[in-house]
Amino acid sequence: LTLSRLLFIQNGLVTLGTNNLTIGHNAFIFNPFNTNYVNTSSTGELRKRFDLTTPTAFNFTVGNGGYSPNQVCFLSWTLAPGSYLASRTVNAKHPQNNCISDYLNRYWTVLPSGISNFSTNNRFNYQNSDVVGTEASIYGAELTGISWTTFTPVNAAGDFFIANNISQFGDFTGGGLNCINDFDTKINAKLFLQGAYITASNSMRTDMLTEGIIP
Repeated sequence: LTLSRLLFIQNGLVTLGTNNLTIGHNAFIFNPFNTNYVNTSSTGELRKRFDLTTPTAFNFTVGNGGYSPNQVCFLSWTLAPGSYLASRTVNAKHPQNNCISDYLNRYWTVLPSGISNFSTNNRFNYQNSDVVGTEASIYGAELTGISWTTFTPVNAAGDFFIANNISQFGDFTGGGLNCINDFDTKINAKLFLQGAYITASNSMRTDMLTEGIIP
């Protein structure tokens, strides 16, 4: 479905399921209450089209298990015909968030189509019930490809985090600074050391062990 004027969510939810809802270039959404929003219950996206006459800021009034909108403001861009930005939120821990405490039980997927050479400022609002652990220890973060970029700590009083000067979109969530970007592989290993071979005794030299250099 594509809307060209106004989506006025006066009561209830607009549940997408696997469908996409597109808001036209000069259309907008008005939801007077936080209990009314576009429910991204599955793979369906809320999409906003942009052209050179479109306001550069938009509030994606999405939610899933609670109102969790994300706002975007483009500082610069290059637009192709039919450009849009898509957003959806999932009320679950991101599958690549390695934190076992101090994280958000929510993530957003924000992806552009036909928009390049851009820079944006973004705000992501979550539910207080999404917080696991100590909220003040959680940082906003973005996953692009296989690596996380962390931002500033979340605003615990307002339940949101800021991601500014973004030039690439992806998945956004929150986690502890020392765990969300921990992709090191940890292994248990045995090390076999060899010494110089002594032909007469048919053995290897153990000088480093004798001198206490190695255990």
